[in-house]
Amino acid sequence: MFASYVIAHDEIAPQLDAHHSSTRTAAMKGERGPDMHTADTTTPKHVPTPTVTTPPHVLFAPATWGLAETRRLLAIAAAGRGRFTASFVDYGGPFGHEIEAAGWPRTILAPRLDASRVTCLLDVDQRRRRADALFSTEEIAQRVAGERALLASRRPAAVVGGFSLAFAISARAEGVPLITPRPVTGTRYYYRAGYGRWPESAERPPWTWLSAPWRDACYSRHVARGRRFVRPSNIVARRHGVRPFRTMWDLFEGDRTLICDPPEAADLGALPSTVSIVGPIDVLSRAELEEHVLARHAGVVALDGDQKLLLAAGRAALPFVGVARNQEQAAQLDVLVTRGMALRVPQREADAARLLEAMKTVAAEPRYRRNAEAWRDVLARDDGAASAAAAIADAIMTPHSRRVVPATHHEEFARP
Repeated sequence: MFASYVIAHDEIAPQLDAHHSSTRTAAMKGERGPDMHTADTTTPKHVPTPTVTTPPHVLFAPATWGLAETRRLLAIAAAGRGRFTASFVDYGGPFGHEIEAAGWPRTILAPRLDASRVTCLLDVDQRRRRADALFSTEEIAQRVAGERALLASRRPAAVVGGFSLAFAISARAEGVPLITPRPVTGTRYYYRAGYGRWPESAERPPWTWLSAPWRDACYSRHVARGRRFVRPSNIVARRHGVRPFRTMWDLFEGDRTLICDPPEAADLGALPSTVSIVGPIDVLSRAELEEHVLARHAGVVALDGDQKLLLAAGRAALPFVGVARNQEQAAQLDVLVTRGMALRVPQREADAARLLEAMKTVAAEPRYRRNAEAWRDVLARDDGAASAAAAIADAIMTPHSRRVVPATHHEEFARP
């Protein structure tokens, strides 16, 4: 960690023993030893004072109304023991108790989330409500004020955040590096690489008159430049002297971004030096996965496209049929459809008969299971939590990482 100089007893003792031995030998010969009647004119060797190094402190800020994000950050904090100390901050939520159960210090800031606000946040996340229902300008302002006071008092080496978007303002206003672990589909780079797919909900004329590749390219460009959640955040950012955010990705991505998927999930091309691929981080057990199975047939299950379910299915080498409930789930499903271990059924067609037909197709073709087993091996190759903890430790010890830019303005998305 930080440079330190600690002298062990075993390094000092031999020097002392040699000194006393030479003195005794000189006395027996009648000679003057270094301590006998003459001054020692040699310059005494300087012995540094032992120091104790305090590990840097990292503040984790999960949106605890989301299980996957809460567990992802808990796993990273646990993997970081010995590299840094950790504490957590959140605004309440149904999964905050897992922080306390894991034994981490937890601070709950105001305004605290009640059940109605959690429902609203989940609806926005799942695109059942408009983005402007996420946080009002007033709520963001309250959050930033509380977060800045906390950061000023604790002075962490870094903040590791997620969907607690106000930290994109407060961390930069306080000059604290912001690090964000994200799934690959939750980064601009996935869409810049052209992996976006036209939404099922927009599959109607006149859009269906256009070719599918053209529609997908248009959608990728649109999402890569998306400005969801930006307007109220920019109002508050200006009040705190933080440069306004151009796109929603400037809110989502930190001064360092950690992609929590294997590189095989998507070919993203060359990435900035501030982006690291750390690998998958488990957030759901096989037993918990079973609780979310929509249907099953001959060793094949039907699941929705929730990321934590898809990761658990991949770990279990379980071929499946997927149903996307929203566009984010569609992107996560597409990763595994492309890998050949899953079949996707459009939500509008996902009745019992259609799901059974799709599961029979997957069960009858051995390639789905072979591909699922190959994907399991890919997931088993890397310890995402340990890699993320190492990347955080490296970031906070690298001098340039502490020169925080208030808001990252990335280059424009290149047209194909």
